[in-house]
Amino acid sequence: MSTNFDVQLVMGPLNSREAPAGAKEELSTAELKSLYDTINAFSKSIEKLSGSENFTAWYDGMKRLYGMKNLWGYVAPKGDATTNNLGDNVELWSMRDKLRDAEAFSILLMKTTEPVKAHFKTKCKTAREAMDTLVRIYKKTNLLDQARLLREIENIESKSFEDIETYINRFEKLLEKVRQSGYEMDEKNVVISFMKGIPIHME
Repeated sequence: MSTNFDVQLVMGPLNSREAPAGAKEELSTAELKSLYDTINAFSKSIEKLSGSENFTAWYDGMKRLYGMKNLWGYVAPKGDATTNNLGDNVELWSMRDKLRDAEAFSILLMKTTEPVKAHFKTKCKTAREAMDTLVRIYKKTNLLDQARLLREIENIESKSFEDIETYINRFEKLLEKVRQSGYEMDEKNVVISFMKGIPIHME
């Protein structure tokens, strides 16, 4: 795929917008290439959705990526201020909207693992329907995972054979899992949970 084709595919909608008075109507080739490279690098940084454990980080990254490509309106949930409100009947969409939706759908296919694809690849007709399916499945599960991890960290106890360094490492790994689930514990609760798990002989 040539650079020019990639740039037009990704940045075409940007240059089709009405420019503010006094502003350049179009970006230069160099500016388009730089912007394309930035978007491409960010896309590569997003880990594929594999389940509820990385859903929050994945969804945040995908929202930013779709925004950079001017595609968020095709996947934003109904009722969101940024949705394009195309309606559910794809046959009534313009050819441009069908192509943009297909691009949004293909990004979902590239950014999900095979088991996750099974939930929407052949069952959903539009990118929004596919994203809604993933949110419904993994966001709900993610909340259950958050609750489980919070119980774990609040009830953590040092093991009889481990020293303080080993306990700290185990606590930090568990705390990182809590954060990756999308839940931020405040500092006070982190300290309380940490101290509760330290037996008297370790203090």
